[in-house]
Amino acid sequence: MRSEATTATAPAAAWRAALAQRLRPLIGSWRRATAALDARPPRERAALGAMAVAALVALELLVVWPIRDQRGAVVGAVQAQLQADAAARQALQEQQEAEASTWQARLIKAERELRNHGHGHARGEALGTWLQRALADQAVALVALRDLGVQEAETPAAAAEAHPAAPAAASSAAAPAAATTPAGTSAATAEPAALPLFRLRYELTLDGEVASLTAAVQALGQRMRPLRIERLRVAAGVGGVGARATLVFVIVTPERAWISL
Repeated sequence: MRSEATTATAPAAAWRAALAQRLRPLIGSWRRATAALDARPPRERAALGAMAVAALVALELLVVWPIRDQRGAVVGAVQAQLQADAAARQALQEQQEAEASTWQARLIKAERELRNHGHGHARGEALGTWLQRALADQAVALVALRDLGVQEAETPAAAAEAHPAAPAAASSAAAPAAATTPAGTSAATAEPAALPLFRLRYELTLDGEVASLTAAVQALGQRMRPLRIERLRVAAGVGGVGARATLVFVIVTPERAWISL
């Protein structure tokens, strides 16, 4: 065991001896320099110390401070670039939000115009959400919405109910059509096939003041065409506060599942 420990410590001892051998000239030079400095008069030693301090100050002024200034400039440039990138991202996000809002407003306007012409489509949107958007600026509360079923109607009366302007146009076009129709042609072949229509009936319950309920009913009639109010009943509100309006409205459309709750 002792021989193994001696073998393990031998390289370390050899390394220390080699290091001492290399440092011996440096230690000797340092001792000679300190001895020569101690041998000089105090005035010369003070002058040498002042020169050393001046050299250190010059080194700091000429080397350390420029490096510090360069570091500060680099850090400032990096921070400015980061701020510029953040501002650009913020501006891009605001621009995208503004464009999205513009397109959303155009889409809502186009849908409203289509509904005003009787060709509105809800794009799979829930009827409750559609009603809430139509009543967003009305001081009423949407309490309940109930589906009363779908009725199929193919009669001319149902077509006139869906498109009130159709009878006038049909009557104005009847005379020229009769004049140009050959005598041998039957009326059944001249008239187009009846368009299948469906009556979607819903019941809506609203709470609010009487004036607010009146304004809300008028807004529904104007903003949710082809919606047609069929029946309206107004009663006292819950607990005698305000009023409650229950209205049944009909939407006549050629699509059976035009909109869902």
